[in-house]
Amino acid sequence: MLFLARYVMQGPKEAFITVASLSVLTLWLAPVGFLLGAAIALVTLRVGIKEGAQVLGVAALVQLLLAWATTQNIWLAVVGVVEFMLPAWVLASVLRTTGSLATMIQLVIWLVGTLVIGFHLVVDDPIGWWQQLFTTLFAPAMEQADMHVPESTWAQVAQLATSMLAMSMVILWVSMVLFARWWQSLLYAPGRFQQDFHRLSLPRQLAWLTGIVALAGLLIGPQQHGLISDLFAVLSAGLMFHGLAVIHALVERRQMSTNWLIATYVLLLLFPQMILLLALIALFDIWMDLRQRYAPPINEE
Repeated sequence: MLFLARYVMQGPKEAFITVASLSVLTLWLAPVGFLLGAAIALVTLRVGIKEGAQVLGVAALVQLLLAWATTQNIWLAVVGVVEFMLPAWVLASVLRTTGSLATMIQLVIWLVGTLVIGFHLVVDDPIGWWQQLFTTLFAPAMEQADMHVPESTWAQVAQLATSMLAMSMVILWVSMVLFARWWQSLLYAPGRFQQDFHRLSLPRQLAWLTGIVALAGLLIGPQQHGLISDLFAVLSAGLMFHGLAVIHALVERRQMSTNWLIATYVLLLLFPQMILLLALIALFDIWMDLRQRYAPPINEE
């Protein structure tokens, strides 16, 4: 995908063409939105916040107009703007201003955490809300496709829906900007992204907050802590990136096989529980400085 980054950086015309094309594809193929967000973030990081806003505006306008022209419904386009484009620009602007990956990740945690709290304040019964949404929106479509899903299954999915959506938002938004930063490093400062990522360290206050939320969940009980478990999911997803940074740093500094990294990402894709394990590694690193203790930086001056 590096060719895409090179083309975006050739000039304003190329950047506009790229984001417009990706915006069209995103309307019909949502995963392309990841590249769209990364392209907007790259322009913001490398060229400027104003220029990033301009390409964001072009991408959003193209998607809104196309959605209206084809479906007379702009809401799909609005979702694309809110899910991919706007977060990428905002977070890239913060990263460009502060130069801190940790600050950017903390902002994502606060944003998504605020959305989760707002959702619980607005919706009296989040699990029931999700279950009704699934049974009225998805169940009929699956029945038409001769796929019968028991109501008990929808109920189980509804219990996890808010947490999974919140975790997905954290992972998506952070990953888009990290991907853009990696692009920027490959094009203009080889090796810089690796150095910055290996040094990523979230603050101790976040570890305290995670511990308090986890303790509250234990005291309240599994049947009562909908909001608590959702907030813990948000914190765990943010801490996951710190845990990944620890593993990457240990592998590089101890000159271990890259198979360790491959295994980590394969397990992360197959088993969502890996997010909790990586978050736990992050918490240990915050308190014990695992990278310095077990693998001090190589030739650090």
